[in-house]
Amino acid sequence: MSMKKSFFIVLVLLTLMSCHKSNSSKFTNTSRIPNPLLQSSAQEILNKLGFSFKIPEGAQEISYSIIADELAQMDFTWNAIKCCARIKASSQAEDISGCYYSWEKVYPAKISYNDVNVKYITESDGNIIVAATWYDKAPGISYSFTLSVPGIGPGNIDDVGELCRSLAEETWIQTQGEN
Repeated sequence: MSMKKSFFIVLVLLTLMSCHKSNSSKFTNTSRIPNPLLQSSAQEILNKLGFSFKIPEGAQEISYSIIADELAQMDFTWNAIKCCARIKASSQAEDISGCYYSWEKVYPAKISYNDVNVKYITESDGNIIVAATWYDKAPGISYSFTLSVPGIGPGNIDDVGELCRSLAEETWIQTQGEN
């Protein structure tokens, strides 16, 4: 092998090694991004964000978190169903559920004086995902309540939507007089 070829190979290897080193340092730096979800408590949510949740009868494994310093979340299980309630101050209606599906069905409902959108989808494993979202205009608060029902499969699942709406109403604390 000629000296020129050897020099060229060493130069290519050094270039590749420096590229690898700079790429790996990028991954190291991005792993230090703070997680926007912080474990919390009901009291801390009330103190920091001014929100509170009611706990439905039969709720178990209750946990709280604050997301991005602006959204309150309460997770729990109810009769083996995973549930998540969220609240966020907002100047307009926002879907804060964190569910991004092409819903099978969407229909209107009510929680007290609030108009609610209830939507659901059957996943390929037979689990049903249901979300209820609403906005209380006077105080400027967006709400969501989601649940995941394990493996009941396709069919008429309007009763699951009603269960979601009912549990959502149980977690909701009215912040103003009725309209």
